[in-house]
Amino acid sequence: MQVFANAAAPPRPVNIDQLILIIQHEFPRAGIRITGRARTIRRQAELMAQRIRANRLEFLRTYRPTQHIREMDAWYLQNRTATELQTVDAFEFLIQQARQRGALVFPTICPIPHGTSAGRSAAGNSWMRSRHA
Repeated sequence: MQVFANAAAPPRPVNIDQLILIIQHEFPRAGIRITGRARTIRRQAELMAQRIRANRLEFLRTYRPTQHIREMDAWYLQNRTATELQTVDAFEFLIQQARQRGALVFPTICPIPHGTSAGRSAAGNSWMRSRHA
């Protein structure tokens, strides 16, 4: 015979900040921290361009080796003397192409880095924990 608890479900978080606090409290040793919020494709391209220019191997360890990540790496290797602006422009274009192909590249989490835990809460909010955060 099963015994069911009569306890009410906890209230749903009212916003993403409350959800973050709940997750951090529930998993204190996970080291979950939020390093940013929703981004435009352009802003994501800027961050990715800065990362690859600072440390290509870190870039490759951070992101899953999807087609657009391989294309970004190939572009970078072929254009080592490009300016940061040129790199950002190229990466933005590659992200847009990937999205047109149906790749799961979102402006808010683009792409989900390799070595992360990511999901969607019951409230429908996205979350991500990166070992590099």
